[in-house]
Amino acid sequence: MGDGVGFDGSVYFSVLRSLRRVTMADAPLRLGVIGIGVGAAEMLPPMENADFIDLFAGADINPDVRNRFAERYPNARVYASAEEMVKDPDIEAVWISTPNMYHA
Repeated sequence: MGDGVGFDGSVYFSVLRSLRRVTMADAPLRLGVIGIGVGAAEMLPPMENADFIDLFAGADINPDVRNRFAERYPNARVYASAEEMVKDPDIEAVWISTPNMYHA
């Protein structure tokens, strides 16, 4: 965050929407989110209402965060690590919602 771009129809959603168009699929984009705690708190609620996104999976090293995510998204897959999640062949795109220093 801090870049002045909000999540309510922002550039971020435009990129995800475009990705869905490129794949020419009718179904929502199966999205995995790495870092489902504090960083994702602003991002996840608007994604719930986006008809082109399926919050398919989440990964976080914090078990309490994983439990909260699982309660809110009971149909989503939950992983203890990003490495574990990206091995899931059903995930079509990944959103990295960790502090920038952990993106690489």
